[in-house]
Amino acid sequence: AVLQPLVIHNEGDTASRGRIDERIADPTNPLDFERTQTQSSGRFTLLRLNGQFNHRLGSNTRLEWRFGVGDGHWRSASLREEFPPAGSTAAIRTVDDRTDNRDRNATLSVKALHTLEGGHNLIGGVELALNRRIESRTTRLTLAEGLQVALLPKKTRGETVNMRVVLRYGTPESLRGDQAAAE
Repeated sequence: AVLQPLVIHNEGDTASRGRIDERIADPTNPLDFERTQTQSSGRFTLLRLNGQFNHRLGSNTRLEWRFGVGDGHWRSASLREEFPPAGSTAAIRTVDDRTDNRDRNATLSVKALHTLEGGHNLIGGVELALNRRIESRTTRLTLAEGLQVALLPKKTRGETVNMRVVLRYGTPESLRGDQAAAE
């Protein structure tokens, strides 16, 4: 019998600053920021255990059992702030991007081997594999006006998105009776 454990762990942090010194005019995509500041961190852990067991049933027959279980976890976070020209200290946009992925899996195989006369082998067996991925990725934006936006990408059928947005702007008193006009 053999057991093989495996552990891998890695983590790190990064800080960066950027500045645009020369702008290339693109009227379809104008940049409204001059400086950026980014803080990022990431962490990855992998745990795995594999095993094998061989059992003789007779002089020409044996069983081989193999299994494996694993768990991989990857987390990252990035906070990017964009600043306007002219030395302003207030960010005009903040992008908060977080990822949290976990992969879990298990394998099992059983094989029977029988050696026939003349050196040929008769082999039969079964293999099972289970995999599960849990994925979460949220991007958060804070616009200059203070509006907070959270985006969670998801696969959709037909690559279409249907949404209904209700925006209520003002005080509770000024919004009374205006719901029908907004719909």
